Amino acid sequence: ILCGTFLEKLEGFADNLTSATDPKLTFPPKLVLVDFGDMNSMPDVIAETLECCGCVDVLILNSSLKVKAPVQSTSLKMDKLVMDNNYFGPITRRTGHVILVNSIQGKLAMPFRATYAASKHAVQAFFDCLRAEVQEYGISVSTILNSKKREVAMAHSLPKMSIYARSLFPNVFFAVMVAGVNNAAGVNNIAALADSEEL
Repeated sequence: ILCGTFLEKLEGFADNLTSATDPKLTFPPKLVLVDFGDMNSMPDVIAETLECCGCVDVLILNSSLKVKAPVQSTSLKMDKLVMDNNYFGPITRRTGHVILVNSIQGKLAMPFRATYAASKHAVQAFFDCLRAEVQEYGISVSTILNSKKREVAMAHSLPKMSIYARSLFPNVFFAVMVAGVNNAAGVNNIAALADSEEL
């Protein structure tokens, strides 16, 4: 079962999957439209999924909505939309395997991504608790940090060191973060000044 917001993208993804496999060995995927921003639609999505397969053996959550903006300019409506998409979306049952594909920002918050980082921290904490709570039912819970997308501009080994610095030396870590924000603000001010002089 492939779930997503846009039917054309689901159809394209399904075509890629089926063209790369032997049709005698696999079934064509069922496409289900789902909008994690609309929690009221979830019972219908669950019913459609269960009607097709009867259960969910492996659930891979690989959906997110990003916002890059200062906290003070992000509306509460946008905050809620990001939390609905990135945190309130998970569903499960009493067997199987739930896999969350999360971001490094579920462990390490970066400036200008407060809402996104909050949603990723929240879903990481939820899955950490879920892992312990559902183990007795035979449900496996895994979290995968996506390292293929370079959403954080750091060298490969720096994210782990940054997480340790955040935990062990928070004053130093946040001083570096503030310096980075001030540097970015200075660069933006210089660019704005250059643009105004060109006019």
